[in-house]
Amino acid sequence: MDEEIMQDVKEQLAGALDYDQAAKGVLSQKMVLAYILKRTVPEFESASLDDIANIYIEGKPEVSTVPVSN
Repeated sequence: MDEEIMQDVKEQLAGALDYDQAAKGVLSQKMVLAYILKRTVPEFESASLDDIANIYIEGKPEVSTVPVSN
């Protein structure tokens, strides 16, 4: 029984990790970030999506490469 539970937990964690990577991939797209900024940050309301993506978001968004500091 314990092995069955452990296998189930491992499968669920693997699925969660796949989901996490997929979500990070979507959120690393500049146009997706631009849309979120335009709809949630008042300072970006009047900016075009292209301007937000190409001017205001500098460089390439990094996903899972920079550690979060304490």
